[in-house]
Amino acid sequence: MWRRDPELERQFDNLGMKWDYRTGVPISRIEVEKSKHNNARFGEAVNADRCLELAGFMADGAIFEAPVVAKSNIVDKKLRRDRLFILAGNHRINAAITCDLEAVSAYIITEASQEAMEEFTRTDNTKHGQMLTEEDRIEHIIEMSRKYGKSTIKLCQKFFGKRSNNVNSIIEERIRQKEVKEELMRYGLDPSRVKNNAVFKALHPLSSNNKSKFSNKNVLCKSFRNVVDCGLNGTQTMNMVAEVRRLKTEKEQMTYLTNFEKANSKRIPRSRRTDSSKEFTQFQRVVTSLHKMFVCGNHGKPFEDFKQFGDNIEDTKIDEVLTKLHEVGLAYKKIKGDRRIRRRK
Repeated sequence: MWRRDPELERQFDNLGMKWDYRTGVPISRIEVEKSKHNNARFGEAVNADRCLELAGFMADGAIFEAPVVAKSNIVDKKLRRDRLFILAGNHRINAAITCDLEAVSAYIITEASQEAMEEFTRTDNTKHGQMLTEEDRIEHIIEMSRKYGKSTIKLCQKFFGKRSNNVNSIIEERIRQKEVKEELMRYGLDPSRVKNNAVFKALHPLSSNNKSKFSNKNVLCKSFRNVVDCGLNGTQTMNMVAEVRRLKTEKEQMTYLTNFEKANSKRIPRSRRTDSSKEFTQFQRVVTSLHKMFVCGNHGKPFEDFKQFGDNIEDTKIDEVLTKLHEVGLAYKKIKGDRRIRRRK
């Protein structure tokens, strides 16, 4: 039912991983559920339909490549040493459980660096199993490059093979966009307000990641606000940034950006706002603050759940505000629904 894979063994050696091939590894030793969180896929870790499909093949006596597991203390120091963690083969092991198998043959990684294990896990699904999409592969390359400083060219060769040259330029562009977005989030700005990624590529020369004389926090933030307030596209942003880079001092740059905003802003001037629009603006500020917390979180990390608030979660004001927000949300949806109906008529 299980077979060795010489190509896989060469990959272990190239990554400097120490390993052993064993038969009759009890499934009871494997941390099946916890291993799902270590899966390299960005979507669901294990697809139930895929597991049932593999289980059917197993029942018919099909031969599979042996899964790869690691001693748990390598992956997580808190786990017991005798436990095993799945690096590759979540679907195969779950299919074996479906077939009521008690043991599998497996490669056991006994010693490896975190970087080596992560690279192996991310690249494994480019060869077999539930294949990674092209978008998944690009995201993996970006993460490995930024986390470990690895060459995007070499990573592209591992993930895309002969097509690597075509993909590398796309990845370099994505990295620049991601750097600008994360920097804006650190400064308390919300990059999700702009959907056109070409804008972030155009702003990159002003980013601190660019490490040039044009990098400036105030200029970057003001430029981004101009993009939002003036509704700029990628080309318009690029032209604005080019003018900023032509100026020598921060004072000149900020003056230019302020004048640019006055000339091109699509916001309603304060003098033309009605009383109702002033109230709406105040409401919008509160909504924007909440949205910024949920999207940007603390130090650029997205808000996940209320556990981070600790005992403060019992505050009665939170209950009152969330209840009111729920009521406001229902009223807002009703108004939007009524408007859609009137438009159809």
